[in-house]
Amino acid sequence: MHITFYQTQFDPVTEYCEEIPRVGNAFLVVDVTPDLWESPFSVELVAADESGQSSTILSLPFQVYERGVANTEVVVKAGLRYEVRVMLGLAEEREPRKFAFPFQVAAWYKALVGPALITLGVVIVLAVSVIRYKLTARSREELVK
Repeated sequence: MHITFYQTQFDPVTEYCEEIPRVGNAFLVVDVTPDLWESPFSVELVAADESGQSSTILSLPFQVYERGVANTEVVVKAGLRYEVRVMLGLAEEREPRKFAFPFQVAAWYKALVGPALITLGVVIVLAVSVIRYKLTARSREELVK
């Protein structure tokens, strides 16, 4: 089973699984492997706020989906904890299996914080090295005079 989000208005080909970079519209795609194409499944999108109050944002019915793919457009907001819940019916089992996939909506720039801090560290090390070199060179010049 594969759970993917797309935000085609920002980037038409990038897939997101655990973290969506921006609030707004997103396409949710749930697909199962070919050996499960004839198995029914349902999809629910649940959001919980800071207090733990949850609500169902989306509910796709328990059925067999063509080529094992269910997709729909959803609107995601910041400040909520999301979970995609899938119930998968298997022929050899009486009760459907339940799966849960948590994800969050984070600022688009969050992924840049780590590399930016590393770059800043390198710039600081280089600046300190240049300043030390200049001071050492100046000291040597004064000794030669």
